[in-house]
Amino acid sequence: MDNESNDHINSRDVLIPGTPINSRDAFINSRDALLIFKTMNEVSEWTLYMRHLKVRKWTVNFSKLFLLTIFIYLASCMNWIMENPSFVFREIILRPSSLTDANFIIGLDVQNPNRFDFTLKSFEYILFLDDKEIGTGQLEKEILVHSLSTAQMQVLVAVKLKDLRDILKTIKAGHDLPYRIKGNASIETTFGSRDFPISRDGHTGQMDL
Repeated sequence: MDNESNDHINSRDVLIPGTPINSRDAFINSRDALLIFKTMNEVSEWTLYMRHLKVRKWTVNFSKLFLLTIFIYLASCMNWIMENPSFVFREIILRPSSLTDANFIIGLDVQNPNRFDFTLKSFEYILFLDDKEIGTGQLEKEILVHSLSTAQMQVLVAVKLKDLRDILKTIKAGHDLPYRIKGNASIETTFGSRDFPISRDGHTGQMDL
């Protein structure tokens, strides 16, 4: 009887443990078993892949957070590591460029009190003479200022001579008029960048006409 039952078992079939040997419905074809095994293997690989993606995503987010922390730290260091440079008037000269136009040439000393270099990236300014706006200008070329040193610079303000007629008469008559340069500067260092306002005053007694 056992031999007859065994004759019904195909060599490609796999017996499920614990199943009566005389029940053909309890057998699973080996091809089906192989398909099930392959499917389970693919599911396992997909699970590992998804876990890898989660770990990779967490690593990327952590790197971004770390870089952001470093950036904030360096920016905060600027507030207590660096002192603002000083801008000192050296001279102001009026040079006619034509019969109708002229340039105010303003000489400035830029003093760096820090123990590291910085670059003056930009400087935008307005010139006032006797509390009247005369003209505007901006830095044309970046200036490197070494640590604990002073760099000289010149900035220009283009004006119309007709707009200065009354002021020039006052100056030539021997009267001293106040002037002021006001603007914003931007510097760059190893620790980052900083913008700050500038306002300096002087008198036309220092003016070369």
